[in-house]
Order: sequence, then C-alpha cells, then structure tokens
Amino acid sequence: MDLKVGSIFQSGDRAILVFGVSEYVDPFIESKKQSGIGINLETGQVDSVNQYAYPVRSFDDLSETQLETFSHYYPILRAMLKTSMVTVSGKARSGKDTLADEIVNSKNYKKLPLSAPVKQVHSIIYGQLDIKDRSGLILIGETMCEKDPHIWIKVWLREALKHFTKGDKKKFVISDVRKPSEFTFFESMGAFSVRIEADEEARRKIITRKDGKEALKHLDDKTESYVDSFDTDMVLYNGYDQKYFEDIGMVLKRLTNEG
Repeated sequence: MDLKVGSIFQSGDRAILVFGVSEYVDPFIESKKQSGIGINLETGQVDSVNQYAYPVRSFDDLSETQLETFSHYYPILRAMLKTSMVTVSGKARSGKDTLADEIVNSKNYKKLPLSAPVKQVHSIIYGQLDIKDRSGLILIGETMCEKDPHIWIKVWLREALKHFTKGDKKKFVISDVRKPSEFTFFESMGAFSVRIEADEEARRKIITRKDGKEALKHLDDKTESYVDSFDTDMVLYNGYDQKYFEDIGMVLKRLTNEG
C-alpha cells in the first residue's frame, strides 16, 4: 500500500504520523521502495516506516500516549504543509547557494540545508579547513546513509520542527537536494522545486579555483548525477553571468505570485 502524508501507519508496535514520503531505489534488490518519515506517536521522536506498514483506520487503535502525541503534532504537520518550502537542486558549484541566498534576502525565508549537520560533524572531526573537503563530507554523509538512507532527512525534520514549536520563521529554502529520496520527500510535502543547470566548463574552473583540482574527481560521484532526472517546477541555466541573476528574479516573482 502506498504511504500517504498526514496518515498514521503502523509497523509492529510503532505508529508513525507521516510528514513526508520518500522514494528511493534499494541497492540490494534494485527496486523502488517507499518510506514514510514523521513522528513516532509512542516516543514523540522522528522515525520512519516502510511501504509494508499498514494504515491505522481508527483512533481506537491508538494508546492514550499515542493520541496525546498525535494531538500535539498533527496541527504542526498541517501548518508545515501550508507553509512555503523551496528546494534547490544542482551539481557542485552550480549556483545553488546563490539562488537560495537571494530567496532568503528577498523573501524572508529560512535557509535550512540538508548538509548542515554533515558539515558540523566534519568540522568536529577535521576542524576548520581552508578549502571544501568534498571527500570528507561525502564519507560522512554516505557512511551514515548506509545505516539509514533517510538519516539526513530525519535530522532536517527535527530541525524544522524546532522552528515551528518556537514560532520562528516558517518558510524554508532547502539549498542542496541531491538524492531522489530527498527530492520525493519534499515534493510530497508540496515544496516548490528549482533545478539549476550550469555551464560545465565554467563550473569546473570554479571548482578548481575554490576547492582545488582534487575535488574534480568527485564530479562523477553518484550524488552528482541524480539531479539530472528531477522533474522540477522550474529549471534555471547558470552561465555565470548577469543572465543568471535575471533568471533568479523570475523565481522570486513566481514565489510572490504563489504567496
């Protein structure tokens, strides 16, 4: 059965209020799988269920604790689904942060990238480096995903929930959506999506200048190729010129029109 945002799905003794549905390809069986990511109604913690979970049909099937947790988090879920979220996808140094920063500065969004906790862990392990250590970041990010393919989505959701419970900014721009599991999760929550294509020669020169020649070897990493298949709401081309900023203006106008 397909998982559904806003519904409760049961797997064993875990009942999960689904905030978003993530689709990904299981590398072991090479088939598409679904996971519902949301709140465990027993523990109140971010958790997930797979596509074999069954829907809870009646509140009578929930314990008193689960009902209390549901009554707390369901209004937050509804508010999150009504808020404005923008995802930005693109390859390394394609201009993702440039677009995201313009959205933050012009539209009062909160920048909440998936990679923020990865960079925090990297900083703790390696300290502050002069150039971007893509090898180290990929090692941390992908190693954790081997244990849980949705680990960074879950961390993101925890952070987003903090902003809702504290009454902070409730419009998010996620500036680094690279994997199908990430893209489909935010898509299921109604996010507006933008993909950036970039002049390849110029992009390589920028990577070499800012990250060093060693970083070029990561251009063929699988996390760099997924974005080409994303069916986004808008596609921008970055020729690393003024035209890109004019196109960013089109995104800002679109966000204004959509409220």
